[in-house]
Amino acid sequence: MEQIFKAGRNNEVWVSDMTYVETEEGWLYLTVVLDLFDRKVIGWSIS
Repeated sequence: MEQIFKAGRNNEVWVSDMTYVETEEGWLYLTVVLDLFDRKVIGWSIS
């Protein structure tokens, strides 16, 4: 599957990713949402 994602304008295509890191206090989870048009972060959350 070709994964070539293009957006012609803002808010047309959003992508997200989640990652986690083990710390001394437990697991830290980070989720980020990006607008593909300008690659700007739309939102994020840490828990």
